[in-house]
Amino acid sequence: MLECELVSPTGPKLSICIPTRNRASFIGATLESIITQWSPDCEIVVVDGASHDETENVVAAWANRCGRLRYVKREVSEGFDRDLDQAVELASGEYCWLMSDDDFIRSGAVARVLEVVAQNYSLIVGNAEIRDVYMSATTQENFLEIVSDRVFNETELDQLFDQCGLKLCYMGCVIIRRDVWMGRSRHRYFGSYFVHLAVIFQEPLPGSTLLMSSRLVSVRGGNQSWLAKHFELEMIILPGLVWSFPLSEAVQRRASSARPWARFGLLLRGRGDGLYSLPIYFESFRPRHWSRLQIIGHVLIAGLPMPIAYVLSLLHHLLTRIYTSTRNRLSRFVGAHFLNSLAVPKRDKRNIQ
Repeated sequence: MLECELVSPTGPKLSICIPTRNRASFIGATLESIITQWSPDCEIVVVDGASHDETENVVAAWANRCGRLRYVKREVSEGFDRDLDQAVELASGEYCWLMSDDDFIRSGAVARVLEVVAQNYSLIVGNAEIRDVYMSATTQENFLEIVSDRVFNETELDQLFDQCGLKLCYMGCVIIRRDVWMGRSRHRYFGSYFVHLAVIFQEPLPGSTLLMSSRLVSVRGGNQSWLAKHFELEMIILPGLVWSFPLSEAVQRRASSARPWARFGLLLRGRGDGLYSLPIYFESFRPRHWSRLQIIGHVLIAGLPMPIAYVLSLLHHLLTRIYTSTRNRLSRFVGAHFLNSLAVPKRDKRNIQ
């Protein structure tokens, strides 16, 4: 490992933890957004997953300007989750802000978070705005869709997940007590891209959670490092995580189907959009299998030409809508007929001559 470390004279309250890989074009602006609002109670920990671009030089230039920036470069890439976990392990702060390597921390956000961590929450979730990939236009102003702060106690895991669960796939909103992170299972979630989501929801948190309506981060939309894995995440990894958490079944169903990979309509859509293919099947889907019929269906769809899969997905969608509409109309007709039969008085057989 290559380290550029400058030791802080006092222990920080907040560690801003940034996993990165091959983001030389972006991480400098991220670091600038943090360092320009610096506080003695902060440090930055950057773990580099074996970048082969200029990331090391970009971070080193900023480390020369900030005595509390620690940079660690792995010799071999071991994945996003391991990099994030190591950044938290190396952190000295009581709280860790899990920051992405291409977004901006908004002006005044560091000071606001330092005020809030003094209240000893187990977890703090900050709001964000979403911008385009060039950071020039705002596409969503209120990521968490809340207008005031909310507090959830340790018994309200269902309510917390309902409010913001899958939004926390974006880790830049997450500020968590380091001792909570270190006290939870992490290694079995490596490779999921969402170890932070599992740390939060694998069991009830020991203390309360604050959702902040204040926008702390400007997010660079459409630049996520996991976009190439989007289909696998949507179909397998995220549903598996959601259904492993100790949530009520109603909350789980609102978040995700338990078996989306078994729905051939979704597979057709993925193949038609170019997100699903035979290499993806053998890499991600085959090891998790299932019945012989599902194997055959997966392979056939993965091998279809994309235009044919696209047309079939549209046809499937149309037929599904027709079936659902017909079923609903039939259900309403039968229900109305049954109610009418109850409303019509029966004739007294004794009066029939």
